[in-house]
Amino acid sequence: MSDERTRGPLPAWRRWLPGIGTVATLFTTACCSGLPAVVSLATAVGAGFLLTDRYLQPLLIALVLVTVAASALTYWRHRNLAPLLVTVLAAGAIYWFIYRDYRVQIVWIAALALIAAQVWDVLAVRACAVRAARSAGSSAAR
Repeated sequence: MSDERTRGPLPAWRRWLPGIGTVATLFTTACCSGLPAVVSLATAVGAGFLLTDRYLQPLLIALVLVTVAASALTYWRHRNLAPLLVTVLAAGAIYWFIYRDYRVQIVWIAALALIAAQVWDVLAVRACAVRAARSAGSSAAR
């Protein structure tokens, strides 16, 4: 069986990309929502020019796409569609409720769903790796 799930562990970049994309998306979401601590931090490090929608909207779109793509890459490993669907829905809700129908409460609920989806994704990848290791151990024992 040449399924990707039976091959060795995931490369480091495929393990870390979903988390990095999620953190970057959440930081951008906090900037878009005007969270004072994040706005102050961005200004303090000299990135105050990024606080306008001219830069934030394309940045948020790019980071949401990175997060969804990274989740799709891990989906191919564990074949559990639920974390990918939650990631897509949460990412879409974050964008929609910031730039189309501004509702901060829904944005933060979607952000929590995005975090939960990425944790679920990590747990699914780990469970897949454990199953692969067990099946490799049991086939070697025969």
